[in-house]
This record gives sequence, structure tokens and C-alpha cells, in this order.
Amino acid sequence: MYRVLIALAVVVVAVALVGAVSVVIFRPGAAEPDDARPDVTQAESRSQPSAGSEPPPKSRPPVARDPQKPRAAVDEPAGESDGPPPEAVAPAAEPEVDIAEADTRTRISALLDGLSKEEQEELNRQLRDRRMRQWREQQKYALPSEDWLRVLRYRRDGALKLNEVQQQQIDEFREIMKPKIDAALQGIWAQEADLRNQARTMAEAGQSQEAIAVQQQLGELRRQTAEAKRQVDEEFQAMLQGILTPDQTAEINRMMQRTRGNRR
Repeated sequence: MYRVLIALAVVVVAVALVGAVSVVIFRPGAAEPDDARPDVTQAESRSQPSAGSEPPPKSRPPVARDPQKPRAAVDEPAGESDGPPPEAVAPAAEPEVDIAEADTRTRISALLDGLSKEEQEELNRQLRDRRMRQWREQQKYALPSEDWLRVLRYRRDGALKLNEVQQQQIDEFREIMKPKIDAALQGIWAQEADLRNQARTMAEAGQSQEAIAVQQQLGELRRQTAEAKRQVDEEFQAMLQGILTPDQTAEINRMMQRTRGNRR
């Protein structure tokens, strides 16, 4: 009886071993080593986002543009625009040209080109006479002391430079002196005007010797003018003493003495 039981047990064990071996041999992937198989658990953990992390940004779908609609009117995302079209870019600014001045020069040049040589010479003569008359008008009431005052007006030294109050007072003194200059020089100015007309007529007629004699008379009248202005200027200087500082007065005297020394 015991022998039968032992024999059955051996048969059962043998059958179990044979089944286990067949399962190992015919299992799919049984020959693949464990190192070559991917770690499915680790891969799945990497693919799933961790708790608290933000999901990756989704790609933005392309914006469809209406071909009938201008490009500037398409709602494009910020930073993705190609910029304004070439026609929208302002051209480089060109240097400004004074058209009025250019037109004036052009008209004057055309007028001069249309003049004969004799007409151009006459035009130049009249322009010279006009400039001379303007200069005489400017010098008509000028006094010698004004040259020194002009130096003080533009001095950089604050102690010697004329201030605004002094300049206003000097302008008032000039207006006071004008009637006195008229009274002293009215007759001389009339003689000068007459002699200048004579000299011009003689020069045009070719009377050079007579014109030279008239010029000498004009020189004498200019010396008389200077003497008459010097007397008026002394009164003008006396008025200046009340508004100039001692340093300014000393500076004017120094410049006057240096000028007189250079003339000797």
C-alpha cells in the first residue's frame, strides 16, 4: 500500500516539473534579459506630470488671414508681425531749401543777365551811392565817445561792462545831443551835399582836375565837422560822468590816450 502511494507521489511531482519546464521554454520574451527591458513604471512616471507643476504650453494654431483683408488689419499675435509694409515706411527727410531765397537769387540773376554792360555799370554806381548815403546817415549823429562806450558795452569784465540801466541812460543822452549836433553842423552838411553833386558831375564829364579840387574842399568840410562834433562830445562826456563808475571812466581815458599816441 505504501509503495503505491509513493509511486503516485513521484508521478505527480514529475508531471508538475514537466509542466513548469514547458512554461519557461515557451513563454514569450523569456530569452530577453531583464536589463534590456524598458522600465515601464519609470517611463510612465516621466510621461505623467507631477503634482503642482504647470502643464506644457499648447502650440497655437496658425491664424487664418483673409486674402481680401489688408495685412495690417489681420489680428496677429504680438511679436509675430513682419512689420509695416514698405510703402508705410516714411522716406528719409530731405534738407530744407529756402525757396524764397532761391527764387530771389534766380530773378536777380536773370535781371542782371538781361542788362547791357553800360546798364550794369550804372547799377553798380547807384548801389555804391546808396550804401554811402546809408553810412553817412548812420554817422550823422555819431560822437567820438561812442566808440569807447561801444567797447565797454561788449566787455567781458563785469566791473567795466555797461549794465542795462547805463545803456538806457546813454541812449537818452544821444537823443538830447541830436538837436545840438543839428545846430552845429546844419550849414556844413548843406555845403557837403552841394560839393558831392559837383564832384560827381565833373567826374562823369571827365573833368578830373576840377573834381580833385572839389574833393579837397570836401576834406576841409570833414575837418570842420570833426571839430564841431568834438565840442558837442565834450558836453556828452560831462553827462556820462554821472552814470559811469570810476573804473569805467579810467578805462575810457586810457583808451583815448592810447589812440592819440598811435596817431602821432
